Amino acid sequence: MNLTTGKMIKEKRRFLKQTAITLSKSLGYGTPSFVLQIESGYKPPLEKLPEIASSLKMTREERANLYRSYIKEFHPVIYKMAKVAFGISTNNGGGKPKVKIKVQTKPRMIHVVRRNRG
Repeated sequence: MNLTTGKMIKEKRRFLKQTAITLSKSLGYGTPSFVLQIESGYKPPLEKLPEIASSLKMTREERANLYRSYIKEFHPVIYKMAKVAFGISTNNGGGKPKVKIKVQTKPRMIHVVRRNRG
């Protein structure tokens, strides 16, 4: 699934039957324009992603996908460097992934654990 960050947020918000106003207010904004801009492709502040994910009750996997999508979309050079450094493959041909991503919600961290290639 190759959704943009904004589309992921929009789909999850609609799945929860939340309005853009409701989500914006939960993030501390009085109008829906912040959420609507993100959903239309504007780059959200990185420090707001955990708060957005919490407001949308995202699972760990959904959070990991949101962060991955954000980095891939808005920081493509860093994304490419991480793929090379950690042996991340975009190939969905099966088999074990080369990298395991573990997301902890408190404290907010992402751990990347390299698997043995033997």
